[in-house]
Amino acid sequence: KTTSWTINWNHPKAFIENKGQFDGRNWLPDSKILFAVDNGAAQIFFTKTGLTYRFDKKEKNHKRKDGDKSQPKVFFESDLVNMQWENSNPNTNVIAYEKTTGYYSYSFYENGETKNINYINGFKKLIYKNLYPNIDVEYVFHPQDGIKYSLILHPGADVSQVKMKYDDNEKISLNNKGIISITTKFGDIIDHPPLSFYSNNKENIVESEFVKNNNIVSFSIGNYD
Repeated sequence: KTTSWTINWNHPKAFIENKGQFDGRNWLPDSKILFAVDNGAAQIFFTKTGLTYRFDKKEKNHKRKDGDKSQPKVFFESDLVNMQWENSNPNTNVIAYEKTTGYYSYSFYENGETKNINYINGFKKLIYKNLYPNIDVEYVFHPQDGIKYSLILHPGADVSQVKMKYDDNEKISLNNKGIISITTKFGDIIDHPPLSFYSNNKENIVESEFVKNNNIVSFSIGNYD
């Protein structure tokens, strides 16, 4: 009897705890990365005040001849997009939930030496508690692709305080379908229009949309209780 089998490997859907392996990769001095989504060439880093999308491209230098040290072996190119929650609570607690069954291992350079760290935890959900007064922000993985975030508005919340500020040099657009696009060297980051509803009645939709003012994206919500 012959048995055939295959293994399909996908990037892990996990918010991976930073134990030093991601330090400095968002290129923001004095910015502590707490968690990261690591898809190899595409990564997302989470700090207390925002997040960074990082895209890396590595390409072999085919023009380099063996033994020619005047030419690099590999070309590297990176593009980073930084977003900060403007005027948010600097003391927010970023809490991870739903630990994944597997662990993660990394080897990286620190102070000129190779460091190996094993048994790093991953999680399925992140919540920024009280990022703005009476407002939490929750990150989870979309069933198909990417991540999605939710603003959880508790009684007394003012959603107009929530502002996502991108770097001045970022190209941000809002089209007539309500979609935010951020241009990078390797394609666009897409932020789909918000869908708003009451937590105890998801069928009761509340009108909402993005508002773009230069490099700041905020939210407008219709009448609600």
